[in-house]
Amino acid sequence: MDGEPICGGIGSAKDVEAELKEWVKGFKSEVEVFAGETFDKKFEPVKYRSQIVAGTNYWFKVDVGDGKYIHVKMFEPLPYTNEPGEVESVEKGKTLEDPL
Repeated sequence: MDGEPICGGIGSAKDVEAELKEWVKGFKSEVEVFAGETFDKKFEPVKYRSQIVAGTNYWFKVDVGDGKYIHVKMFEPLPYTNEPGEVESVEKGKTLEDPL
């Protein structure tokens, strides 16, 4: 098994591909609202896990600079719904080594 998620199961942590990075970066201001702070130094998704449900749940590890990381949970609805993705939660105080 190569770490790809199965329906309902959560895949293993993987590096974030360019297209997915840009998608997450598009939600930076929403993430900042959830976190209650701005991330001016850096906002770079580095790892993620996903779970296929009626859409896709994502958990991202985001490098926010100075050796600090946050975990961001997001949901991407199925394409036919024409609904936008959304930020569901943000956990601050994470490190590179903390599991997603």
